[in-house]
Amino acid sequence: MGGCQGGDGRPNVPRPTRPLQPPLSGEDCFYYSDNKRDPSLKEGGAGVSLVPRRLRHVSMACLSSRMMFPDHNKKIFADRRRELRRNQTDAEARLWHFLRNRRLHGLKFHRQYGIGRYILDFYCFDIKLAIELDGGQHAAPSQAAYDDERTAYLASLGIKVLRYWNHDMVERHESVLEEIHEIIKAVLP
Repeated sequence: MGGCQGGDGRPNVPRPTRPLQPPLSGEDCFYYSDNKRDPSLKEGGAGVSLVPRRLRHVSMACLSSRMMFPDHNKKIFADRRRELRRNQTDAEARLWHFLRNRRLHGLKFHRQYGIGRYILDFYCFDIKLAIELDGGQHAAPSQAAYDDERTAYLASLGIKVLRYWNHDMVERHESVLEEIHEIIKAVLP
């Protein structure tokens, strides 16, 4: 055997490297504002992103969320999030009925939304609010410690977490919804 070979028997040949791309300039990019409420934002202002022209065909909503929140909805957890959406509990199905399609104060909630290494039951971007419905397993000391760690991480990102027991949502959903309604009303301008 002559020469160095990889594990598959092929010789190790250095791969060609891509030349370094020059920094982005105004000619190669366009400005995109994620603030739909204030279209008067100028280039380079707060809430405005410099986007490479080669990405102009990508959905702006997708591009904006990927650029601004790179640790949200990581692809490695996509199958797990999909599985959780398909196998939701009765309490999650009941709460989702009231949250979906902007039914609560016109706010968009996402179901089984990933932030970092955690998957939230329900999450609203606009007011940074997460709603978690916990089953009986969350009463165990080890799970309670995990939940506290998770809540502390989300709080460090400015996300408020509301926790309710599954049986509360199933048996007395009116009071749970009233509490959520009051908290949202206090946050909204």
